[in-house]
Amino acid sequence: MNIARGFEKASDNCIQTIQNTAIAIDISDKEQLIQAAITTLGSKVVNEYKEKLAKICVDAVLAVADLKLKDVNFDLIKVEAKVGGNVGDSEL
Repeated sequence: MNIARGFEKASDNCIQTIQNTAIAIDISDKEQLIQAAITTLGSKVVNEYKEKLAKICVDAVLAVADLKLKDVNFDLIKVEAKVGGNVGDSEL
């Protein structure tokens, strides 16, 4: 019981911190969206290709997004791996 309350309190603290530090992004500003995506792609694995992958991600989400409802059905986006090549060969 105490563990569950601890997780709940931690979750509430996380949500509060995110709400206090969040910055609104204009959905019509594609460059802002790409910069936000680049921020999430900061791993060493994709670091060299993060700008290209960010553009692909933003284009994929915008292609299936319902901007009026502010909703994205991620089931409509499929990631397909191909044998050979590298991350830089990725395309939408």
